[in-house]
Amino acid sequence: MLPGLVALHQIPQETPLAPITFEKSLESVRSLYPHSQILTGVPDVLNHQLTYRYRIRTPGGHLRHVYIATATGRILANQPLTNPSSASSTAQYPTSLKAKAIQIASQAVGGGQVATVRTMSEDHGKTYIVELMLTNGQYAKIHVNPQLSEILSVQLDTGDH
Repeated sequence: MLPGLVALHQIPQETPLAPITFEKSLESVRSLYPHSQILTGVPDVLNHQLTYRYRIRTPGGHLRHVYIATATGRILANQPLTNPSSASSTAQYPTSLKAKAIQIASQAVGGGQVATVRTMSEDHGKTYIVELMLTNGQYAKIHVNPQLSEILSVQLDTGDH
């Protein structure tokens, strides 16, 4: 996925009676973080206000949540996300390529439960495909090259099909 793009299945239905559309709020996030990758954008509630919540990954690899009020278009919160697995020293220094691939994939989407991990046979096991179930119920499929500590692609799926 290209930086700043949201897949069509990720675009939420417009929140009823919201003066600020999803597209307008998306423009705000893109202008605030022009070189970041927008991972998700969903309607949410923060402090009893309807919002659009975006999960973004900055060029430095840091994850953030940005909440935009649907009534005013104002940014209500801009919070860095911490990865609970990075707190332990064993998670920071994985001993195998598989463990490193899982760590990189988990950091890419802000954590989740590992569903499957497999390698691609066409590149002799250099690329790992890590599937995670996220806390919001979506599934993420992350292609990782752990030898280069590189994320090749991130695909999100609601798991409805």
